[in-house]
Amino acid sequence: VREGNLYTHKSRGPNGDWNAANEYCRTLKRKKRHGLTKWRLGTSAELLSFRGSDVGRLLYWTSETSGTKAKVVTMMSGNVSEKDKTDPSPRAFCVSKR
Repeated sequence: VREGNLYTHKSRGPNGDWNAANEYCRTLKRKKRHGLTKWRLGTSAELLSFRGSDVGRLLYWTSETSGTKAKVVTMMSGNVSEKDKTDPSPRAFCVSKR
């Protein structure tokens, strides 16, 4: 799925804490998923740019952190909030540029 100059894949990233989500994106980068090599967790603004696309309307981690917390985006509502990095409910949302 493409929005502007950013790509994400249709399959949902796994549920897990923030560290697991970050590692998942690094794995995509190492494996050159879809031929892209710059996979990383997206920012809240980047995630929200995919709201009108064919992406699951779930809760996703962002790259934005502050101490033991990280921002999450609820794609259904477009709400941005914070959760403890140890919360296992959000999913990874990885983006890459070409």
